[in-house]
Amino acid sequence: METPVKCVAYLRVSGAGQESKDGFPRQQAAIAEYAEKHGYEIVQTYQETFTGTDDDRPTMRRMLDDLIRSNIGVKTVIVEKVDRLARDLIVQESIIAKFQNYRLTLLSSCEPDLCSDDPSRVFIRQVLGAVAQLDRSLIVRKTRAARERIRATGAKCEGRKAFGFREGERETIRDIESLHSSGFKPGQIAAMLNVKPQFPTRSGGKWTGVQVKRVLQREGAI
Repeated sequence: METPVKCVAYLRVSGAGQESKDGFPRQQAAIAEYAEKHGYEIVQTYQETFTGTDDDRPTMRRMLDDLIRSNIGVKTVIVEKVDRLARDLIVQESIIAKFQNYRLTLLSSCEPDLCSDDPSRVFIRQVLGAVAQLDRSLIVRKTRAARERIRATGAKCEGRKAFGFREGERETIRDIESLHSSGFKPGQIAAMLNVKPQFPTRSGGKWTGVQVKRVLQREGAI
């Protein structure tokens, strides 16, 4: 019997509100089924909650660092679908280029080898990425139109409030601004917040440099 190839799983949802829904369990089940069927052993799972088009994903960055420095020979990552990398074609291709540069294997439970240089497979991958981008754009457009229709009736239509709106969050922002004024960088501030249980993120997870930077930008501190 052949020894299974060690791999890691990468899961992503695009908002904190989706963390308690079916996104993570569905992706985990699809990846686990694919791994068992094709002779892979999942040794670690990375879960990312990230929205937007930026390709600087904190959890993905940590995963890549772990794999590059790995002494156990793990060089394979499995995702559920290519749109779990990104729903923007340029960002998708940028992320895949990183995997190729690091000589890592990126697999999907639904599509062909994502890191393949075969022209036909590259074409299929990019078409799927373009479809995911179109789908995302249509969702954004429909949501915006629905909000405008509601506002036209005189009713209120409020989206998710920015960090700082809820009770207790302003205290965290003051702490972030104070640390920034003292010369600390966003990544350093995130590390300090993560050892202070009184300053959690809204979802209760760990702070990242990207999140801290967004708070500072929103507050006009940078």
